[in-house]
Amino acid sequence: MSQRTSTLAKFNDLTSKLMEAKVATGLEKEQKGERFTLIEPPRLPEKPFKPNRLAIMLIGVVLGIGAGVGFAALREFSDDAVRGTDKLEAETKFPVLAGIPTILSPGDVSHLRRQRIVIAVGVIACIVAAVLIFHFLVMDLDVLWAKVMRKVDF
Repeated sequence: MSQRTSTLAKFNDLTSKLMEAKVATGLEKEQKGERFTLIEPPRLPEKPFKPNRLAIMLIGVVLGIGAGVGFAALREFSDDAVRGTDKLEAETKFPVLAGIPTILSPGDVSHLRRQRIVIAVGVIACIVAAVLIFHFLVMDLDVLWAKVMRKVDF
């Protein structure tokens, strides 16, 4: 009986040591993240990797111009109106005897003048908007000017 009790005591002792070792191993695994030391601070990137705003703007401009040209071509080819005496002669194979010139009233002249002014203001506004977008999204204008002057000076 004494041998049985001593063996049982050894077994219980080994079992408790095994449990202590498992607990210690679990604690070490949990504390690995807590023992984080920073050797060197991270370096910040000098320019952003994504999004490439210049490429996005260039793609937008190219697609916009392409869509505009495509839409204009579609309108031109789908329009079967006859404008001008030459086109009328070509379509009907008959000579045109007379053509009525366009008569502009003073209201028409002022409307055309206002339309030209609106177009000019729109073009100027687009140019200013493009310069501002370039300045705020791509690079400052003074940096661009310095780069241009550096390349021009050779």
